[in-house]
Amino acid sequence: MLSVSQLTESKSLGPTTVNKCDDVVCLDIVGTGLHIEKWSTSAFGNVGCAQATFDFFNGGYADKHSNPICPDSSGPGVYWSRSGPTGWYRDGTEVCNYWQGARGSLPGYPCAEIHD
Repeated sequence: MLSVSQLTESKSLGPTTVNKCDDVVCLDIVGTGLHIEKWSTSAFGNVGCAQATFDFFNGGYADKHSNPICPDSSGPGVYWSRSGPTGWYRDGTEVCNYWQGARGSLPGYPCAEIHD
């Protein structure tokens, strides 16, 4: 797990960026302490129209889905969504991403852990 607070020694350094990939799926988070300012995800491939899912866990489970994103050709391409839920998270919350398409899911499930 990546820890937002473990990546910076001082809050005076400003926001911390976490970039993590698992197989073809990546997550990108910008935040300070327990606050996520931006959360985006990308994936590489082509499974037809697909949705990103933004998962978060801390004593329970919640998720948010992006709008469907459709490729403009039959070849491999890039899916990207910046619709991850921003705001305050409890200490120890695990945040993850995956992509599900009309013809299956794209492989990968990157996660990071939010710490104060």
